[in-house]
Amino acid sequence: MWMPEEDSVIREVPVVISKALSGQLYMMQFPRTPMSVPLMEDAFVRQAQIKPNQDLLQLKLELDTEVRYCKKTGESLQAATTGGVAGQHDDQASTLLEERILESASIPRSSKSQRYVIGVIRNGQLHLSPLKSIIQMHNKLTYLNSADEAASQINKENEEEEESDPETTKVTVKFKQTRDLGATKLKNPKSYKALMKKHDEEPWTELSYSNYIESPEEFEKLCSGSKESETPFYVVDHNNYLDSLLPKQTEVVSEGTAKKAERELLIRSTYEQLKSLTLPEQLKAIMLKGKLMHHSHIHEFLKLKLKIVSVDEQSLMRSMQTVAVLVQGCWAVKSDLLYPVGFVSEYNGISGPVMQKGRDLILSHFDEGNRVVCRTEMCKLTRLPNDEVTEILKHLCHLNRKEGWEFSLMFDSTFIKQNPEVVERQSMLWQAKRNRISQSMQIDEQGVPRRRKSRNSKSISDNDSGKE
Repeated sequence: MWMPEEDSVIREVPVVISKALSGQLYMMQFPRTPMSVPLMEDAFVRQAQIKPNQDLLQLKLELDTEVRYCKKTGESLQAATTGGVAGQHDDQASTLLEERILESASIPRSSKSQRYVIGVIRNGQLHLSPLKSIIQMHNKLTYLNSADEAASQINKENEEEEESDPETTKVTVKFKQTRDLGATKLKNPKSYKALMKKHDEEPWTELSYSNYIESPEEFEKLCSGSKESETPFYVVDHNNYLDSLLPKQTEVVSEGTAKKAERELLIRSTYEQLKSLTLPEQLKAIMLKGKLMHHSHIHEFLKLKLKIVSVDEQSLMRSMQTVAVLVQGCWAVKSDLLYPVGFVSEYNGISGPVMQKGRDLILSHFDEGNRVVCRTEMCKLTRLPNDEVTEILKHLCHLNRKEGWEFSLMFDSTFIKQNPEVVERQSMLWQAKRNRISQSMQIDEQGVPRRRKSRNSKSISDNDSGKE
C-alpha cells in the first residue's frame, strides 16, 4: 500500500470570522498592469469615489510626467480633453495630461466572491473577514473619445468646405413603429438601457484614500477583538460531529428502485435500537451512513453515542473487515453493501453488480496512492455513465475545481503504523480484487466477437480470415 511522507502538525490555531468590516471589503485586481510595474504604492490618488450598489469604484491617479512619459502624446491628449490645440495654451493651464482614471468592472460569476476572505494572524488566532466583491480595475480612456470627436469634427468641417455641388435633393423617409421598443427594453431589468439607466441614477459617493500604514486603525478592524464582531468558524463540536454521522432520525434518500428494507431499517435506527444489535450490525449501520470514515471516529462513536464502555479492538477490527475495506488508512463501506443485488440506479438503470465493479475500480485507484482523480478518466476506466460515476465520487471525494475529485479524508498514517497485519491483509485483498476485475473485463472484451452471427456475416468473416 502506498504511504505518503510524514507530515506532522506544527501548530493549531483557532479560526474566527470578523464582521467589523462586513459588506465593505473589496479585492481589487489589476489585469492590465505588468508584474514589474508597481500598482499604487507610490501613486497619489487625487480622487476616489464609489457606487456601492453596483460595486463600481473609480480612482483618479496622478501621473508622473518625468518617468516613462511621452510629453508630445501627453500634450495632444490634454489638448483634446480640454478642447484646445496642441501647442496653444494658457500660461496657467497645464499642457500635459497629468492624471489617469481607473474604473472597476465586474467579473463573471461575481456571486462566488463571497467564498473568499482576507486572513490576518494576530495573538495566536486566524481572523477571517469575508469579501463583498472582487473587482477588476481598468483604465477609463475618456480622453481618447474626446480626441476622436475633435478629429471627426475637423474632418467634417474640411469635407463641407471641399463640397463643390451646392444642389442637394431633400428626401424624407418615415418608418412606422408598431410598438414602443424603448419602453419594452426599459421594462426588462437585464437590458442594456435598463442597466445604463440604473448606472446613471445612483450617485457617486466620495471616499478618502489611505494605505494601511497611514491608517492602522482601519487595518486593525480586520482582527477586531470585540467578541460581538467575531464568530467561531467551526461551530460543530466533537459530539455534534458524531451526531451528524448518524442522526437519531435519518431521512431516507431514494437511491434506486431496488428493495432495501434492511438498509433503511438500519439507517433509521435510533441509538437505543443500535445498542440491541450485534457489533457487526452496528458497524454496518454506521458505515452505510458514513460511507467513508477514520477508524478513530468509529471507535469514538461506539464509546460516546452507543455507550460501549470497553470495545474489544480485535473484535472491532475483525468486524470492520466484514463491512468495509481499507483505503489510504480509512474505512470505506463495501460496494456490495452499498449496491446490493437487485439495486438499480435511478439515472440510467445500472444494476448493482456493475456499480459494485465500477466503485471497486475507483477505490482501487485511490488505494494505489492517488489523491485526485478525473471524472472523465474514471468513466473510461469503469465504463459507467457520467451520472453513476458522479454518484460514486460524491461519497468518496470533494470536488476541487482546479485539480479534480480529491479524496475526502486525510491519509491515516497512525492507523497504518499501529495495524500492520490488517494493512497487509487488506493489500492482498485489493490485489485479488484487481486481478478478478481485470480478468472479468478481459472476458467481456473477448466475448464481444463471439456473439451469434447470421450466415452471411459468418461467411464474410471466414473469407476475411482466410485472406489473413
